[in-house]
Amino acid sequence: MAEGQCDANRPVTERQLQQIIVTTIEGEGGMVEHPPIVASGQNSIIPHHAPGEVLIRPDTLVLIDAWCKKNCPNAPYADLTQVAFTGKQPPEIVQKIFHVVREAQETAIRFMTPAFRMAA
Repeated sequence: MAEGQCDANRPVTERQLQQIIVTTIEGEGGMVEHPPIVASGQNSIIPHHAPGEVLIRPDTLVLIDAWCKKNCPNAPYADLTQVAFTGKQPPEIVQKIFHVVREAQETAIRFMTPAFRMAA
């Protein structure tokens, strides 16, 4: 597999996926000061996990926390954290937690929206 490429039929390690993300960001004119966090399985519960040679397996959770900016002076950073499931159907408990977190996020957005309107 060429650097910066992914093949859905070939497993990758956390570190390989981290490098694919960095290569993709840099290929699009971005930069990172620190590589993204890629944490799979039990590692996904460890804040600031350092990716290693752990193979990303089917039917598991994968957390990606990436931040980057355009490669130019004074460009702001963008940050994105996502959790994905590598199987066809997440377990019921994962689905339940997803819905609880989404509801909390939507509640926070509804709460903050009037404050943003007042500040404008």
